[in-house]
Amino acid sequence: MARLLRIHFPGAIYHVTGRMLGSWKRERNLLFRDDKDRERFLNRLEQSVKDFEVRLFAFCLMSNHFHLLVETPRGNLSQFMQSLNTGYTVYFNRRHQRHGHLLDGRYKSEVVEGGDYLLKLSRYIHLNPVEVASWKNRDIKERKNELRIYRWSSYRSYIGKMKVPEFLDTGPLYSLIKVYGKGGARGFRDYVEYGLANSDTELHEILKQSSKGIGDRDFRRRIEALRSKLTREHKQPEDVALRRSINNLPAEVILAEVARFFKVSEAEVVKKTKGGLLRPIAARMLFRFGGFTQREIASRLRLTTGAAVSIQLKRIKELETTDRKLKKELADLEETIRQHENRNGENGSKIKI
Repeated sequence: MARLLRIHFPGAIYHVTGRMLGSWKRERNLLFRDDKDRERFLNRLEQSVKDFEVRLFAFCLMSNHFHLLVETPRGNLSQFMQSLNTGYTVYFNRRHQRHGHLLDGRYKSEVVEGGDYLLKLSRYIHLNPVEVASWKNRDIKERKNELRIYRWSSYRSYIGKMKVPEFLDTGPLYSLIKVYGKGGARGFRDYVEYGLANSDTELHEILKQSSKGIGDRDFRRRIEALRSKLTREHKQPEDVALRRSINNLPAEVILAEVARFFKVSEAEVVKKTKGGLLRPIAARMLFRFGGFTQREIASRLRLTTGAAVSIQLKRIKELETTDRKLKKELADLEETIRQHENRNGENGSKIKI
């Protein structure tokens, strides 16, 4: 069976789910076997959100699957999810002495219209812990209490029970909840917990359909039309984007900006120097603003392997946590390159859905 095409574009919002391979009720088939696994997944999620400049609106970790609600300003869902899944899989396999893939097939991603549907989906995601068979038919008061103490979702942050982590963007959902009267944590809590006794039949029906789009009928039709168009235009079933992200810059442009910023030649940027920072910095910029793989970056920077690039990226990240001057330089350089990509994007074609 041919794989469904993924729809990618800058600013897209997705409901992403991933389920453990062969996830029946046996410990060896749990995606998260204990709290250490869950903490590691969230740490990896935080890092991937920062690396790929993704906006995370909601998350929920269950025993054998996870839910994410994300926006991709850079149109890079596949790169973001590859980083998240690969990092967690390597850790999980090493810790639990197993090998191979973790997820049952590819992760599932559905484009979300936004607005009211974004809010409804956030409620659906956050109610997951008390929608399982062992909780679904319990007293509403019990379910509320369980929901409010469940540690492995973003719900407690939204209702003021814990500090909002830096990688969670609560602003959009708080803004939308004002339409229902109360705003802030109290308004969000009332909205979500209303769903304990009042099932959203429309949303559940949409989630059962194969449109891969979550929104009103016109939105879902447009998503299907775009998918059909992509299918006709590509002979091989594969992941394709509606357009290349307008934010992706050529390697030559990025390296030139790095050289200009530090007032050196481009040859010096890629030159191997013991203890030097130019190559690690260039690697980060190519990764963030060019959308290049580690193998491609290795080729550009004359490094031996993609693993060498990974080491460079890790090194620069560790250094910036202790070196305030370096951290500021990196921020200034990123802003310079971001201005360049914005100018580049003004000339790109845009597809609206």
